[in-house]
Amino acid sequence: MSAINNLKGHIVKDGKVVYSEELEPHIIFAVIQLYEPKYEKHNYSNCSRLLLKTIITTGEKYIFSNGVESLIDAERIEEINEDENFETLREIKTLQGFKVWESSFGENNYLNTKKIKKKSRKVKWIVEVPKNELVKFFIN
Repeated sequence: MSAINNLKGHIVKDGKVVYSEELEPHIIFAVIQLYEPKYEKHNYSNCSRLLLKTIITTGEKYIFSNGVESLIDAERIEEINEDENFETLREIKTLQGFKVWESSFGENNYLNTKKIKKKSRKVKWIVEVPKNELVKFFIN
């Protein structure tokens, strides 16, 4: 994946998935390595850097109009009636024993078009990889 952009205004020269593991169908743990070269444009400049990013993804990609590829985060929106309970948040582990769990945020109560009280929340999969373990994913 050459010439991808991390959408924060920095050009990424090299970006690739250096590790991936399917935890469940459509729940994939991935480690992405990104190299950003020195960058200078107008009144902005950036030193080069090498980044590792972990993500829990569905495995699907989104391709922007400029050719930028992005893995889609494993997340969903739950909508239920006000008197119901949300699904229990789950937790699983990777082969290396890293904790992967569902995190909820953005809870909202509202009236739908049929005047029924509803509530919703966004649920996203999160992974925690200790620094010393994450460094082991760097490749040359």
